Amino acid sequence: MQEDDDRPSRHDGVVLSPEEYGWLVLDRRRGRHHRLNPTAGVILSLCDGTRTLDELVADVSDHYGLEPGEAATQIRPLLVEVEALGLLMSDDAAPAVERYRSPRPLGWDHTGGTYSALDLHFDVRCTDLTVLETIERSLHTLRAGPDTQPATHLDVWSHNAGWSGQLGSRTFGPGLPAEYVAEQVIGLVNQSVVARNRRRWLVHASGIEHEGRCVLVMGPTNSGKSTIAAAAVAAGFGYLGDEVIGVDPITRQVEGYPKPITINPGSKVVIGAGDADLGISWRNWYLDPELLHAGSIRRTASLRAVLIARHSPGAPIGPTPCDTSDAVEAWMANSFNVARHAAHVDNIEAMTRSVGFYRYEHDDVAATVDTLAALLGRI
Repeated sequence: MQEDDDRPSRHDGVVLSPEEYGWLVLDRRRGRHHRLNPTAGVILSLCDGTRTLDELVADVSDHYGLEPGEAATQIRPLLVEVEALGLLMSDDAAPAVERYRSPRPLGWDHTGGTYSALDLHFDVRCTDLTVLETIERSLHTLRAGPDTQPATHLDVWSHNAGWSGQLGSRTFGPGLPAEYVAEQVIGLVNQSVVARNRRRWLVHASGIEHEGRCVLVMGPTNSGKSTIAAAAVAAGFGYLGDEVIGVDPITRQVEGYPKPITINPGSKVVIGAGDADLGISWRNWYLDPELLHAGSIRRTASLRAVLIARHSPGAPIGPTPCDTSDAVEAWMANSFNVARHAAHVDNIEAMTRSVGFYRYEHDDVAATVDTLAALLGRI
């Protein structure tokens, strides 16, 4: 980690714009755009050169109501991420990944299987068998076939009674408790899936499938995307993912990333699916879709409709069709690769005219599943 008197600071050419779905970052020096999740955006906004690292941890702790130790374990990998993107100034000659991580082992005691998520293909190496088994349990829905060759390694190791991990240039730790490792691993995979993408539109959505047809459920954080996905899978629908969904810009074929379904404690009562919880987090449920409904994992489907969802107590039941401009705006707002989408606005407009886009305020998960069924022609 940085020295105690270091004061992380953004480059002068970095412009931050908070949005409903996160933060949009313009790097004027390099002519690049980045989209950050709400937590990463808040942390980068605080990196103004006036706070030491300890002060940054204290401010983030206050903002999110976290214990300082927990805040520190979240800030460290996020600082690595934004510095690797070239958004922070640094006088240190060492790359960010090298400065922040703990020493790597010379050898690996245990090697796991190979996993695939869109363009990301990796195997797992770990210094502890129990931790490796937990990681592999959390990733099993991404298990690749025997002919898949890993292009990189997910490495997880212990140093001085704490855990570190690395997948490509992305890291977590050091000093992470073992019980947090699997959740951090899923975070690394999420980030790497977006970074490795070369040809698809990537959108922040849940993907629900029936007989080869797909509805994407988009919306801001806490809009109910994952809760809807879990309820739909439990009702017998196929599952393509609840975080990152790929869409071919020409064929509009949907390509899934079927990671475990992540729901917060408030949704546990709604779903009532505790037997499907993988037990890898004390904060959230990570639900195994195969335990919700055997055979639910899907990798591809044809895009049929898009719901732009928002949880709204007392909301009327029923989707409202979007016009073309509203649909394009919603698609772009939920995009992980804005620059790529901006180059295909004509294709996006054409898609919105052939695929149904709907605004959907919901207050009842069962009614929402019925709406999905109607859109997919299941009833």
